[in-house]
Amino acid sequence: MSYLLDLPKEKERIGKIPEPVRETHIYQREIVAQHYDRSFIRDFPLPVFEETVFRLLDYCAAGQTGALKIFEGGIGTGLFTIPVIDYLFRRDAESCFIGVDNSAPMLQVLHQKSEISTHLKSNPDRISIFNKDLEQPLDLPCADFDAMILAGVFHCLNDPLGCLVQLDPVLKPGGHLVMVFKTDDFTRMQSGVGYTNSNSDSRYGKFWRRYHELRDALNVKIDPKCRLIYDVYHVHTLLRELLEARYEFQKTEQVNWKSHASIPKMIFSIEHGLTFATGQGVEPALLQQLGGEMTKWAVTQEALNKDVLIEHKMEMVVWRKKT
Repeated sequence: MSYLLDLPKEKERIGKIPEPVRETHIYQREIVAQHYDRSFIRDFPLPVFEETVFRLLDYCAAGQTGALKIFEGGIGTGLFTIPVIDYLFRRDAESCFIGVDNSAPMLQVLHQKSEISTHLKSNPDRISIFNKDLEQPLDLPCADFDAMILAGVFHCLNDPLGCLVQLDPVLKPGGHLVMVFKTDDFTRMQSGVGYTNSNSDSRYGKFWRRYHELRDALNVKIDPKCRLIYDVYHVHTLLRELLEARYEFQKTEQVNWKSHASIPKMIFSIEHGLTFATGQGVEPALLQQLGGEMTKWAVTQEALNKDVLIEHKMEMVVWRKKT
């Protein structure tokens, strides 16, 4: 017997079921850019986040007396970029930043922020931002950068391993590779291959268990690259195998925070998670079916109006390129 209920009949039996909070199809780049910074998934405490980024960059710059040159791939709306540039400008009068992103709408949001526009006006020669595809040739000089940052971007690439091979020569020997992951249980359940667990059941009221059942029943194909969002050990293994052990793990910095989200918001977040879990998202009709089924489940569980406490964990991982 199928556990996918007949939605029209179920609506008639239960009464009017509130629709998921859904403004528009989230995979349009313009919509992603508009909502990116406001997502509860990124509702981290900004002072703690900035302090952690500064501490990480202090570590990468230890022992270097001259100016720094930092490259960031996939800068998006600048959540990581802005504190990096702030750090460089506070450090000295010569350190510079180069960043790229293939999404013009995301870069438009970045340029609208006062923090970045102020820096660009005062020191335009020290900041270079390009609308370019990280996976295409970037014409960057070899051994030119002291640090290379990939903040939550590795899993978004079509060929992440090939991209690493292409970027490796631009980092100086002795330079640092920084990658940022979101390693909490919520992210694993939202985007992961695996099925939920008892800890997730108790925390989220079997929300993710039901979602994974529906996802499997609807034959949603999961892209193995989604592990790159949260599986730091897997990425470390890939680095060791792909780049012939040229990178040594150095340290990890963490940012932990808590937020609350309603069940409708969690249902809406399914769309965001499926972008990465499938590699390209799924058809709007299938999203609508998933959202409808999850809303129906929430109604039967009397959970639709409940808030859920989410414990987030971001890990900033540093590797050093051997000399």
